[in-house]
Amino acid sequence: AQLLKEYGLDRPVLVQYGIYIGRVVKGDLGKSMITQEPVLNEFLTLFPATIELALCAIIFALLIGIPAGILAAVKRNSILDQLGWTPVSGRMSVQYFIEPTTGFLLIDSLLSDDKGAFWSAASHLILPTIVLGTNPLAVIARMTRSAMLEVLSQAVLARGKGC
Repeated sequence: AQLLKEYGLDRPVLVQYGIYIGRVVKGDLGKSMITQEPVLNEFLTLFPATIELALCAIIFALLIGIPAGILAAVKRNSILDQLGWTPVSGRMSVQYFIEPTTGFLLIDSLLSDDKGAFWSAASHLILPTIVLGTNPLAVIARMTRSAMLEVLSQAVLARGKGC
């Protein structure tokens, strides 16, 4: 009850929203529940890291994208110009329409018996899967490495003891 009152959650939603908008207009984004510091201060402290990451991503994209575009133009109508391995947007080619049953496009396309639709949906998942899977991949690889090194060191120790 104390927290509800402290955060104004005991008031009607429209009143809460009005108070929120009034504070945001004044630059008050509230306090962090973890550090109790103003959110705006934390935002301003961490925002340069976001800018830095975005700039590095743009530089990376330019370093790869410009040479790739030049190569595709110079080698027009060759295999390098027409790889077409993955689509660059959407969830499925526009030539397919799948009636949503489960909400999962891969499952719905399999249920539709249109194999072309399934392969289209699967190919549209390749690039986002790589992008989203890269960070956890690195974490999992480091954890696996650490666990394997521990197991291997125990095996060496056991062999040394004659087991």
